[in-house]
Amino acid sequence: MTRGKYLLEDSRILWQVLTPVHRVLAIYNGNIYDLSDYLQTLADNNGGSGYSYLDGDIVAIYKQQPGQDITKSVDQVYASMDTNKALATKICLNNLFYILHRPNGLPKGCTMPIPNYLLLAFSALIALTIVAKCEFLSLSPA
Repeated sequence: MTRGKYLLEDSRILWQVLTPVHRVLAIYNGNIYDLSDYLQTLADNNGGSGYSYLDGDIVAIYKQQPGQDITKSVDQVYASMDTNKALATKICLNNLFYILHRPNGLPKGCTMPIPNYLLLAFSALIALTIVAKCEFLSLSPA
């Protein structure tokens, strides 16, 4: 998946979790993280210790609350961890599992930051063009 800042509403995050190709996505501090490949690697290698590098409590939260905002739960786990381990886990998640940013300022259902008046203006322009073209065709000599 591509990394970067995209707009994604909550229902689309939940849809990704419920698709036949089960994705383990969750929101932490407004960012969306995907642990799907990590968990699949663990499953493919029978949970081999050489492949398990994330804290088990963090992974459990992702598994238990896919598609949801897990900020409070994860912060509680970070508070109980050693400071260095918590920082290393945050860096690891940001570098390897961060995929999208979900802005808090947009209302639910807003997927594109285009003001409604611009959409209305473009719709009116298209309608006016169609009406003008129909009038022009009806006035031309046959």
